[in-house]
Amino acid sequence: MSTDKITLEVGDQTFTTTKDILIHGIYGGSDYFRSMFDLESRMAEQSSTTITTEATQKDTTPHYYYDFDPPAFAHILSYLRTGVMPLLWTREDGFDGITYAKIEALADYLQVERLKSWIEKGLYKSVVHQKARMTLRKFPVHPAYMSDRDSEIKFDVKGETVLDWELLKSADLQNGRVFELSRTTIINRRSLFPDT
Repeated sequence: MSTDKITLEVGDQTFTTTKDILIHGIYGGSDYFRSMFDLESRMAEQSSTTITTEATQKDTTPHYYYDFDPPAFAHILSYLRTGVMPLLWTREDGFDGITYAKIEALADYLQVERLKSWIEKGLYKSVVHQKARMTLRKFPVHPAYMSDRDSEIKFDVKGETVLDWELLKSADLQNGRVFELSRTTIINRRSLFPDT
């Protein structure tokens, strides 16, 4: 396994990594980079001159330039380094479908099959669940107590993180009962590590 340090200039950003991460990754690397480095190695063996990689005399780290989308490439490199699928979700906007599409297209080009397949099948949608709940309490609870106490809940249950609990609406009903409508957001961390 090669652990040679390399520098990748992607658009206007610079990334430093190793050939090993690009070729093998944690759960499988990029067939594109594997083929490129294999070809480079074979050409170097057949020739008495080394392949030009734009390395300067002061810095012997090979430099490569790619005209890819830097944020999409950053997600792919992070996946290769960690094996964790990207989670692109906010409560306000939901899933970032545009960025997922960019990552999927670049993963297809770079032949990072596991990541491409995960996005292509829409498995990222199984990571976040929002549940609405309606509760009828028998005796009133002060609304300020409810929102201060319950809006900050965060705990783990079997690989899931309850991100938040939000009181959406509370109304007094007859006979001292309180009606509450709430929303819970759950992140299923196990879905970020498929087939491990």
